[in-house]
Amino acid sequence: MKLIMLETNGNQRFVFSSPRLRENVGASYLITQLADWTEQAAKCIDKFGWVSKSSGKVILTVATEDDARKLIGEVTRKAFSAAPGLDVSGVFVDLNDSGDVEHPHVSDSDLRKVHKTAVEYALNRPPAQARFSQMPFLQRGRDSALPASSRLGVCDEARDDKATALSLSSRVCRHHAIAARLSFIELAVEQKDLEELGRRHDLLGREDLLTRDPTMLEEKLARSISSETVDGRDRTEDERLSKVAVIHIDGNGVGEIMRNLQKSLETIPDGVFRSEVLAEQSSSGVAGESASAGPTDDPHKSPDALRRFLLEINRRLEKAMRISFLTAWARVASLAQKDVKDIAAIPVVPVILGGDDATVITDATYALPFTEKFLTAFEEETGKDALLKYLGPKSRQGTGGCTESTGEDEKAESADGTAKSIGKDRSADGAGESAGNNGKDSERESKNAESASEKQGGPMTAAAGVAIVPRKFPFHIAYDLAERLIKSAKALGKEPEKECSTLNFHVLFDSTVLDPDELLRSYKSFTRRPFKVIAERDTEGRAKKRQSDTSEEAAEDPHERPALREHPAWKEMCERTALFKGLKPADGNEEPLAFPKTRAARIRKLQSDAAREEIASSAEQAQAKKQKSDEKIDAEWQAAKDSSGELSNLLDAIGGPDLVFDLIELADLLPQSYLEELARKETGQEGAAGHKSATDQQNDTVQKGITSQTSRADRGNSDSTNGNGPAAASQEARK
Repeated sequence: MKLIMLETNGNQRFVFSSPRLRENVGASYLITQLADWTEQAAKCIDKFGWVSKSSGKVILTVATEDDARKLIGEVTRKAFSAAPGLDVSGVFVDLNDSGDVEHPHVSDSDLRKVHKTAVEYALNRPPAQARFSQMPFLQRGRDSALPASSRLGVCDEARDDKATALSLSSRVCRHHAIAARLSFIELAVEQKDLEELGRRHDLLGREDLLTRDPTMLEEKLARSISSETVDGRDRTEDERLSKVAVIHIDGNGVGEIMRNLQKSLETIPDGVFRSEVLAEQSSSGVAGESASAGPTDDPHKSPDALRRFLLEINRRLEKAMRISFLTAWARVASLAQKDVKDIAAIPVVPVILGGDDATVITDATYALPFTEKFLTAFEEETGKDALLKYLGPKSRQGTGGCTESTGEDEKAESADGTAKSIGKDRSADGAGESAGNNGKDSERESKNAESASEKQGGPMTAAAGVAIVPRKFPFHIAYDLAERLIKSAKALGKEPEKECSTLNFHVLFDSTVLDPDELLRSYKSFTRRPFKVIAERDTEGRAKKRQSDTSEEAAEDPHERPALREHPAWKEMCERTALFKGLKPADGNEEPLAFPKTRAARIRKLQSDAAREEIASSAEQAQAKKQKSDEKIDAEWQAAKDSSGELSNLLDAIGGPDLVFDLIELADLLPQSYLEELARKETGQEGAAGHKSATDQQNDTVQKGITSQTSRADRGNSDSTNGNGPAAASQEARK
């Protein structure tokens, strides 16, 4: 029996070889077709068995070497013709198991062996670009180093594609971009995953509100120029798309799970593994045979356990990503409907959704609410999934999931009816069996104590990077920035014993500096990003921590500049943003009061000046200048507190000048409807998710009251001048 692995190579190069978004989308779609191509090609052989099926990589078994070579040849020829430029390779190794081809017994060492063979083979093969001859000299395709080709000759080829000199790879990717985008629209309209959970969203099911690309979104919004919004203001819709956001989301720890499959498998309790992996796939027809392990055997040692486990986590992880994606999409639809009476389009354009990552383009106004909802929905789905919850960071570190004990398995029923069990400690010498009655009693007490303290696992986490750029900004550069933002977010979210989902964002005002590292380094000294996206169950703990932080700040020496403390939670920053904008009163104040715009701009400018001087000066000079700048910032902050008691209460609630930069940008980015929705949830007035509660009429009245109080809130802004607001100061500092 042979174990085959087929995979796509150089995915980043293939997807982003062109700066055109349409080609990026089509290329991503073609990578996901590998599993379908393999399944079609497998019809040419008698029998085969799936081991792993994911985006860009498949592993399966066949009976003979001839079958292996035949299958690999069929798939690579299909990729060569259907996706020019895509590098697909296949290798095979001997499988020790000589059993059933359709239900093979694959071990961790077998998987490592086939991966090692693939790496060795990749070193001895020519690159995919070598397929395209450029001798004699040929015209280059637009945005490509490859030669131009003739038209595809299909009836639905775009008119501008026919008239443009494009490489063959570009033509094919552009053509498949339509199918890719239509698949996202179909996913939203059908909402099969949401319907199973009873969460179907009416707006998401309206195909006329869904858009395939940013240009179509811009055109739809442009039709509703000067449309009246819910709060009575006139707003030009196409102006709101002057900035867009490229959102990239990637799961944490998925690569580690795949690299250590056997270790990950062993974190699953026996009862859960038996019911969710062995029995689940048998009933669903994936494996096609009954579970290999008996009721008293260790299911983890079943010869077929690893293969079944790999197939099941791939399936469940993809479903969790789809549900998270649709849930966030529906959230944006609800917010947009609250902001605009006659919504012209839901401002979300899907780009990539596969495996454990997603890429989306949205209106900048809804980028951060979309991202926050995606991350919380992903944690919710993986946290309640009977299998995935044992693959979260806490379970992988041994602080969650199943615990070890001696003796036989004990099954217990949790409050919600979920079966749980305690693993065995199978000692070879059987010393536990020879213990006396006292030993058995002690063992039983130990098992009971461990059962009581056993944890039910925890959710998987993810990291998100949001690059907010001008509408016409090149997608591939914005994507690079989003990827760099994810790196810093992951570094925070993977801290031992502090694992959580994280969110990082950057607003690009101009393209003077495009290097992601240099951009983020320019304001590292006065930002608290990335932010932690804390689950709802941790709200109380977050509030206590905030009170503790406030007490620590008050106890510090007022003449000593405090260092940036731990990265705050996202919802905590939203609460502070609402206070900063004057949407709700601070503790001790009867009415809302906004932070003075001119003072915020001055603090922001002092921070950016200090950062520039620190970069340009030597270490000793930088320290002295930093201390001087800190004194000026503290003086501004203290002067604001001394100006009135109400403003002092506001500043105490906000926390400190270190947050001013982040609050300026959040106040500019977050829609008011989103902040008000969070405030209603805190007070228990929010109804069903995504819909207005029965008290919304009262909330609308409160909103009007807040609007009428704007004049009072702006009294703190009376010294503002045109072009000297916080956003202008932030833009000037970035330059």
